[in-house]
Amino acid sequence: MKKIALFLGEYGTYQLEVMQTVTKLASKKNMKVHIFNNAGSYGNNIFHALGEKSIIRIPQLSDYVGIIICADTFGIQGMYEELAERINEQATCPIVCLRNGDEQFYNVLINNKSAMERMTNHFIEEHGYKRICFMSGRRDLADSRDRMQGYLDAMRKHGLEVTPSMLFEGNYWRDKGDEAVEWFFDGEEPPRAIVCANDYMAISICDALQKKGYRIPEDVAVSGFDDVEEVWYSVPTISSMYVSNEEIAEVALQIIENVNNGIEQSKNVYLEAKESYKQSCGCNYECDMTLQRSLFLETEDIKRVMYRNIYLNMDFENADTFEELMESARRYIDAFSYEAIYVCLCDEEEKKVEQMAMMENYTQNMVLRAVLTPSKEEILHQKFKRESLLPEEYLDGNKPLYISALHEKNNCLGYIVLKTQDIGAVRFFFQTWVLGMGSALSRLKMYEENKELVIARRLSEKDELTGIGNRREMEKILQSRFTRMRLTGTGFYVVSIDMDDLKKINDGYGHLEGDEALCALAEILDENKGEHGNVARVGGDEYMMCIGTEDKTEVEEVIANIRESIEGINAKWDKPYVLSASIGYAYCKKNMALMDCMRMADQNMYKEKRKKKESV
Repeated sequence: MKKIALFLGEYGTYQLEVMQTVTKLASKKNMKVHIFNNAGSYGNNIFHALGEKSIIRIPQLSDYVGIIICADTFGIQGMYEELAERINEQATCPIVCLRNGDEQFYNVLINNKSAMERMTNHFIEEHGYKRICFMSGRRDLADSRDRMQGYLDAMRKHGLEVTPSMLFEGNYWRDKGDEAVEWFFDGEEPPRAIVCANDYMAISICDALQKKGYRIPEDVAVSGFDDVEEVWYSVPTISSMYVSNEEIAEVALQIIENVNNGIEQSKNVYLEAKESYKQSCGCNYECDMTLQRSLFLETEDIKRVMYRNIYLNMDFENADTFEELMESARRYIDAFSYEAIYVCLCDEEEKKVEQMAMMENYTQNMVLRAVLTPSKEEILHQKFKRESLLPEEYLDGNKPLYISALHEKNNCLGYIVLKTQDIGAVRFFFQTWVLGMGSALSRLKMYEENKELVIARRLSEKDELTGIGNRREMEKILQSRFTRMRLTGTGFYVVSIDMDDLKKINDGYGHLEGDEALCALAEILDENKGEHGNVARVGGDEYMMCIGTEDKTEVEEVIANIRESIEGINAKWDKPYVLSASIGYAYCKKNMALMDCMRMADQNMYKEKRKKKESV
């Protein structure tokens, strides 16, 4: 089957619409799309950026009939240049760049000059503004220069002077608004309008003006470019220019098809931007309340992702084996619908043989280690050639594949392949899930290479006297169960067990006898905890069980077996005291605080203890 590669960064609105259009149209043409996504570079860790950049080294570029690049979404210095170099070395298919021209390849571009000229004309002709300042993008970028030229042409056409104090060079991002406003208001006279070369700078200008007490558009009108979704949510809404992202993707695919079919194709295709006049320029635009509703829902999604990520990192940190990590990973990925997720890791044997100097290299052979589906996780160890991305039996039909690098800083571990028909749903969560997986896998690898560290970690969660789990291990188990309950709604039981009269045994027969009694009770609890139970000694004479079931009968059966075993040991051992324990339990259900459940189990246990004392 013919394949197309799409390279882009993050999962913004533009990227999602391009992905959705390319995959939809390619499917109709019976072509498969492989989407190579990177999460960009945040903070100052250049090694993390190197790890994200390694995504471009995964595919064998000669296997594709077309390659589409969204270079202006990468966000990692040098990434596009390295990708272009690899393309020139390997690829023989048509290459199409979107929005960002490269004379080596075919380009789908926006007529930036014409669009900016029309926006500036609108300010002059419709609103009568004369002193109009301009905030450009970086002037080393062609689109930034074109947009500035459009502004200058409009001002010149209407006989309006442009002085140096009316021009400010921005960077296409949100962090220069205050500086730009200071610059513009330090000139000969204050601006009546500020035209910005993109929306993010326009948003920053609006923020800076409002902080100084200026009203928009009554005191200063503002406009942007690209019509990103944030300008619809801004107060006021910000006027902008836009080209349909679907149209950009359609043209890119048409170029690939034309070239492959021998149809003459021009190197550059220019698309005309459309106007989207809103409140910030002075037009009477009424807010669409459905957009405000969308913003609210999106904000709620982001909050849920933030909370989920806290628990995700805790659960990933608690995983001591690959199997435990995959179980946690599958539980957390239920935030969106998907068909399958494939965890592909570098072949460690090949790495050792090759003695790779650079950590961010991939092995020629990869190992499929796990397949996650909504219902289960399957642990494998299946080798395959990296150029195929997955073993042959998993490459079914023309469904798109979404590939993300698995790394810890610049240490390349492998990659994740996602198969889903609902890519829009992964926008806020999937990348953080992948990053968490990379860190967790790196930690497990460190444990594997340092066996003593693994042993020490496991011993730190065991009670030295009885050999069962200690408070640290029980806290880890309870947290894991509680997290699973929050995600799936599946409750569990907490059982509180207190050994009776330990002080009397210690005082009357010595601490060695007391220790023996504690060990005997621990052994009974461990033997009778059942298929879904875990047990730990959490204090001197205190034990706790966590039973992962919603079946009360199962819990009562476990407790009955414990009582029977205690009676059995008292009948057969020759001790001057009776082994006894008080037991209470509570059901932890969704929307219930874990501490409340533990407190309830303790209260039920103490009720039994009081009854025993009263009967005596």
